[in-house]
Amino acid sequence: MEEKNPSYVEGILNTLADLERKSETLISEVEVMKKRLISISNDEVESIKNQVIDRANKESQVIIDTSKQEAEKESLQISKESNDELSLISKNINSSFDKAVEMVVQKIRSDFILSNNNNSGQPDFNAITTKTENLQNAPPVTGTTKRSKKDNLSS
Repeated sequence: MEEKNPSYVEGILNTLADLERKSETLISEVEVMKKRLISISNDEVESIKNQVIDRANKESQVIIDTSKQEAEKESLQISKESNDELSLISKNINSSFDKAVEMVVQKIRSDFILSNNNNSGQPDFNAITTKTENLQNAPPVTGTTKRSKKDNLSS
C-alpha cells in the first residue's frame, strides 16, 4: 500500500470540514430565508385581508346609501299620500259641516217639539237649556277622524 502524504490527508480533511461549515451556513441561511418568506407571506396575507375588508366596507356603504335613498324616497311618497288623504278628509269635513250643523239643529228642534208635546203644550226650558249647554261644551269638530280608503271611495 502506498502511503499517502499527511498533507494530502489534511487537505482532504480540511476540505471536508470546510464543506461541512459551508453546509451548516447554507442550512442556517435557508432557515433565515424560510422565516423571511413566511414573514413576507404573512404580510401579503394581511395586506390582501385589509384590501378585502376595505372593498367589503365600500360595497356595504354603497348598499347602505342606496337603501337609505330608497327609504327616503318611499318616506316622501308616504308623506305625500298622507297629506293628500288629510286634504281629502279636510275637504270632506268642510263639505259636510253645514249638513252636520243642520242635522244637529233638526235634532234639537225635534227634541223640543217632543218635549213640548209631552208637557201638554208647555215648552221645557230646562231641557232646551241643558241641550244647548251640551252643544256649547262639545269638543269642536276636527279633521282627526280616521277613514279607510274604502270609506273615502264610498263618500
